[in-house]
Order: sequence, then structure tokens, then C-alpha cells
Amino acid sequence: MTDALDIPDSAFQIKADYFERPTVLVPVIKDFIGRFGTPHLWPGHTHTKPPKGSRVTFLAKYSLPKSHRRPERWAPCPCCSPRHPKYYKQGLIAWFSEEGVIRWVGDKCYKTLDPEGYEIAIKQLNTEIEAERRSDFLLTRIPRIAEYASIIEGNLPAVAAIDDMLNRFSYVIDRTFAFDLWPEVSTGLLRYTVTRREVRRAADGEEEVHTFRDFENYGTIDGFKALRPGSWRFAKKLQMRMENLRAIDFGTESPARIATMTEAEKQKAIKILSFAHREASRLLREAEEVRRFFAPVTIATVNGWSAQESAPIRIHLALDHDGLHVARDASQHHTLIRWPEHFWRQLTPLEPLTREKAA
Repeated sequence: MTDALDIPDSAFQIKADYFERPTVLVPVIKDFIGRFGTPHLWPGHTHTKPPKGSRVTFLAKYSLPKSHRRPERWAPCPCCSPRHPKYYKQGLIAWFSEEGVIRWVGDKCYKTLDPEGYEIAIKQLNTEIEAERRSDFLLTRIPRIAEYASIIEGNLPAVAAIDDMLNRFSYVIDRTFAFDLWPEVSTGLLRYTVTRREVRRAADGEEEVHTFRDFENYGTIDGFKALRPGSWRFAKKLQMRMENLRAIDFGTESPARIATMTEAEKQKAIKILSFAHREASRLLREAEEVRRFFAPVTIATVNGWSAQESAPIRIHLALDHDGLHVARDASQHHTLIRWPEHFWRQLTPLEPLTREKAA
């Protein structure tokens, strides 16, 4: 056991000064613990064991600063260890309304002393903490919705151009050439077949040469999802997410609107904001990803793969300033798919919701 702490007599005096909930003192108390790490020395703390059957309300959770992580510097608990170090992590600011006192207690200590009272009080505290988190989240993010919507709107011309290029490319591949490329590229790995031989020993002990077909990896390509069949609607989906965000853009009224929201309304607003932001970010990433298919290195890789004698598909692609040329091989007539306006415009990503701009 660690040595006893020097606890002044004043700590054990009853400070019955808090018959109304002292919510405004929580920041003051937390500041004290952060600076000194000695909850038992805060002037308003009553360092006596709570009477049996006391009604408790937990005002906040706290932990001692790093400077007090060594066992000999832990805090004592009035519930079970008033003169010896007991805890450093997850203390509770406990208000006893009937006595009008505040005690700083160890989480597990109080739970052992009064299991039923602890469960009721900790459940209420967790509910209050979650409500505060929702409010803080909305207060910091909702004022930025106009910024998020503006970024999405600025990306729409480029994303619409990507949709246009992909849809016309899909039409040329599917209708004009009747290529079924997707089964061959759906993993991003291009393969072709090769014939292999190996010597096997038969049941009678004789060696036999067996011939079989196998796959050889040629290489991987970026943006392979550009070859996926079907229509592309990145821009339409992105527009919908932008409208979701603008539906909860309260402008300068944000603080007042948030203050009057019920918890259910806050949850709904957070759900809308998180979903719209997450999906918009995903759509922008995917649009950028499929656009990488039209890079010279990808086109060269596809052509090299297709030129292999046992490649499953014959296709030849060529890039120039006008667009993408598509043919069965280099000697045949090419179909030109022109670059839509804004196709190569840079996309601006959304910052993660968990990251705030520097002040």
C-alpha cells in the first residue's frame, strides 16, 4: 500500500453550500483538476463518506492529469480510501442535493458503495454527455454546411462530364463492339491464359506429360470500374446530397435553432448531415477513381494486355486532345468519344467532419 496522503482537516469539513444544482461550477472544477491533479484539495469538496441512502447526481467525469499517473500521486476517495491514493482514471463529480455538498469520488469506488444509485446516476450523466456532444457537433458543423454545399456545387460540372464520358464509353463498348469486358476486369487485375506442361507419375510408376491451361497475370489498372456495365449518375446523386445538406442549413439562426431542438431533432439533423457528407465524399472519390481509367498508363496497359495472343478480348484504345478512340485493334477504324467540357477539371474533396479548420 502507498503511504498516506497529507489531507488537511478543512477537506473533511461539510461544505453544505450547493442545494441548487451547481452546473456552472463544472468548468471551474475541471480546470482545478487539470492544473493541480488534487480533487480532494478543491475548496468546495467535502471529503467525507456519503451517508447511506444518499441521492446522488453525477455532474461530470474526469481523469487526473498525466503528472498524477504514478500510484503515489493518485487521488484519495472519500467513499472508501479517504487518506490513501485510490484512483487516477474516471473520477466523478458527485452532487448530493439533500446534503447540499459536492464530492469528488472514484468511479468504481462509488459503484461499490451504492450500486443502484450509481447505475441511475451514471445513466443520466451519459445521457447528458451525449446530448451535449450532439449540440457541440451541430454548433460546429451546421455553420459550415453552406461551405460543404458550395464545394459540392462547384464539383458538379466536372462530375456531370465524367458521367457523360462514362455513359458514352459504355454505349460504344456494349452496342458498337459488343464487348463483354467487365468479367475480365472486374477485380482490376488483367489476366490471360497460357498453356503449361508438367510431368506427373502415373499409378504404374510411369511418367507422363500433362498439358493444362492456366492464368498468367498481366498487370493491374486504375479506374477499372469505368468498364462496369450500366448507366452512371454521379452528378444526380451528388445533387441530392447537396439538397440534403441545404435542408438543415439554418444560416445565422443556427445557435438559436439548435438550442430549441429536441434530442430526437438533433439526432435526425446529425444523421442527415453525416449521411449527406459521407455519401458526397464517397461519390467524389469514386468519380475521381473511375476518371483515372483514362490516364495514358492505364490505356497502355489495357492495349498491351489485349495484344497478348491468348487475351480474352481484342480492343485498342488511343488518347489524344480530342478524346478517346476505341477500336478492335490498331489497324481498324476508331470510334472517337470526345472529352466533354469540364471532364478534366480538378475535383475538390470535402474535409472530413471530424477535422476542423485551423483558427
